[in-house]
Amino acid sequence: MTHSTILKDLHAAPQKDLPSIATMIYAALVMNLITFSKHHSAQFTSLTTYFMVVEVSSSACACLDRYAQIARMQVTIARMNEPSAAEPDE
Repeated sequence: MTHSTILKDLHAAPQKDLPSIATMIYAALVMNLITFSKHHSAQFTSLTTYFMVVEVSSSACACLDRYAQIARMQVTIARMNEPSAAEPDE
């Protein structure tokens, strides 16, 4: 046996285990993906339900928010404008 044949034989034995290790890693990744997908599907469902409830109750808040925004704009404009009152005569 030559030196290169011995080296090939030494490297061949550990490489026979690699396909089974790759299969186990792939199976673990698939199981993790399934669990991850179920978790995020459940989270998406609960968030969708939450936002539907919030959307119904937020319509009143949206009206109040719009009113507050208009009021702030009017106050800002009033502060920037010159006063319209005339000075009293003495």
